[in-house]
Amino acid sequence: MARFTDTVTSFEDAEAFLAGGRDPHYRVIGHNTAVIRVTRAAIAIRYHSTNVITYHRDGRVSFRTGGWYSVTTKDRLNALSPCRVWSEKGDWAIDVYLGNGIAGDSARFEDGVTLGADGTFQEWKAARWAIKHALPATPETATYLAGYYGLATGAVAPPEVA
Repeated sequence: MARFTDTVTSFEDAEAFLAGGRDPHYRVIGHNTAVIRVTRAAIAIRYHSTNVITYHRDGRVSFRTGGWYSVTTKDRLNALSPCRVWSEKGDWAIDVYLGNGIAGDSARFEDGVTLGADGTFQEWKAARWAIKHALPATPETATYLAGYYGLATGAVAPPEVA
C-alpha cells in the first residue's frame, strides 16, 4: 500500500491540504497522484488523468476508476478515502470502513458510485446488483428486479396502502 505523508479522507482535509501548498487548486500528494480543486464545492484525488475520488462540500464522496481496475488504483482508493475497496473473483466491491475491522454499508464498485453524507451508498445500480446476486436467475427474479428498480428510481409509484 502506498504511503502518503498527508491524510486526505474528506472535503475539509483536502481543502486544508491545498491551502498548505503554493497553488490553491493543485498539489501533489504522491507518485502520479494529486489533489485538485474541481469546483468550489468539489475537490478530487487525481491519479494519472482520472479523478478517482471526489469529495463534495455537502459530505458526499464519489469514486471512479476511469476503466483502470488495477491494484494501484485500488490502493489509491483505499489509502485516500473513508472506504475500503476490495475484489473477489474479479468483481470489485466497496464498503464504508468504520475502524477496528468493522464495515458499514457496502456495494458493488461501479464508476460513479457515491457515498452519501449519511454513510450509505447512493447508487441504485449497486442495490440492484446486490439483489440480483442474492436471488436465483429466473423470469420471476427479472420481473421483481425491474419493479424494484422502478420503485427505487421513482419511475414507478409505490402501491397505496389502505
